[in-house]
Amino acid sequence: MSLTPKTPIPTGAVRFNTDSSKMEVYIGSTWMEVAVSSPNLDGGARGLIMGGNSPGAPNSGRLNNIEFVTITSAGNSQDFGDLTSNGRSDLGSCASATRGFAMGGFDENTPNYNNEIDFVTISSTGNATDFGDLIVKRQPPACFSNATRGCCAGGYVIGAATPLYSSNQGVNIIDFVTMSSAGNAIDFGDMIMAYRNRDSCQSPTRGILAGGYNGPGDDTNVIEFVYTATTGNGIDFGDTVSGKVGWGQNGYGSSTRGVFPLSSGGGPNYVHDSLNFITLSTLGNSVDYGDLTANRNLACSFSNSTRGILVAGGSPDSDDIDYNNIATGGVSVDFGEYSAYSKLNASAGCSNAHGGL
Repeated sequence: MSLTPKTPIPTGAVRFNTDSSKMEVYIGSTWMEVAVSSPNLDGGARGLIMGGNSPGAPNSGRLNNIEFVTITSAGNSQDFGDLTSNGRSDLGSCASATRGFAMGGFDENTPNYNNEIDFVTISSTGNATDFGDLIVKRQPPACFSNATRGCCAGGYVIGAATPLYSSNQGVNIIDFVTMSSAGNAIDFGDMIMAYRNRDSCQSPTRGILAGGYNGPGDDTNVIEFVYTATTGNGIDFGDTVSGKVGWGQNGYGSSTRGVFPLSSGGGPNYVHDSLNFITLSTLGNSVDYGDLTANRNLACSFSNSTRGILVAGGSPDSDDIDYNNIATGGVSVDFGEYSAYSKLNASAGCSNAHGGL
């Protein structure tokens, strides 16, 4: 038998089917099994580190580098290829099991905020290819995905860059692409609040957005979510409880648990020193469960079903790569170093084995 919630059943409800011994989620008309293991991947479970800023690098420090690591083993990052632009920082990233995407950011070529969407095939190496454009130029957005859809949420726009906004401001827009085909992004809905630098993670059914920043003293600890397979506005999930997400762009998780590095209390640098988690299928506030190896901000992150990886960051600038066990937490462990340059911040990370697949 299976334990079924009272009718009407809300989309996104979760149950344990005692006949099949599987977790199931209700998608609006039927119950579907939830995948809880990493897919079988050519080249293994890879994490990509896309773009970013490095002191002393060309193009005012902004990078077009794409690096990768194999999540199941420790070691330094390796060269993967290049983005389509010469230098790009403060971008967002998401992935399917086959493709990794770079979205928006600040483009050194213009120089201006960016609406470009690039993609690569994760199991191989090589340079990125143009996919299409976001609805508006912005940086730095938060991205999440399931197996088919990639979503880009929030960010900051310069009014002159788009007729939709008359002045410099944070935006609440969420747009999406179908990752298997090329094309421009389509409107998904709106976040509860207009912020940039949000943390994000995903399950196969939900995309999660936490915290955010719009300027000194203007930050938040609100967590919200959307159902990735549909369209619609953000729904309140809860709050982060041991700090705020200021200059975030982090967040990772398995299909059941999402993890956020949190700020130690604001200030001009919003360094992160603690880890919180949420259970993705429920609602509620986050719970403290570990620490980073060092304080940092503007790091990038990705995961497979068991390991969460946090790459480099600023304040002070770092090249350290840390990891932890998503199921247990605790103090993070050294994984390796970012190899393209000696330091890195404001990059974007994704993997082909994250919790949304």
